[in-house]
Amino acid sequence: MLRVVLDTNIWISAVNFGGKPQEIIKLAVQKKIAIYSSQTLYAEFIGVSRKKFAYSEEKIKAVESLYKRLVKFREPKTTVNLISVNPPDNRVLECALEAKADFIISGDKKHLLSLKKFKNIPILPAAEFLKDFYQK
Repeated sequence: MLRVVLDTNIWISAVNFGGKPQEIIKLAVQKKIAIYSSQTLYAEFIGVSRKKFAYSEEKIKAVESLYKRLVKFREPKTTVNLISVNPPDNRVLECALEAKADFIISGDKKHLLSLKKFKNIPILPAAEFLKDFYQK
């Protein structure tokens, strides 16, 4: 089973807008991929959901439940400082290393997607990941 780490923007897009990010979440629900995360990435997702999107407590609980049900948590033992202009993006890379991820999926064109790979882990936008997934 493919091991993937989703950037927070993929989770936010899946929950708020659907589309390709939501298709990726559905693959995890169907147990076709395994999603990995860390407590730090989880906290970022919940924080953005509360602050930027003003989720109600009821919606926060539903989103937390979905996240915790689908995700396998791995806490990074290695610190990465590759992205100095936006240090929180390094947490995605750290989690991917710890999870021995096959892919990092992100919508962050400036910092993550521009890397294309990190330690042989491809970094792809949601649409490209899905295209690759269904071609195999």
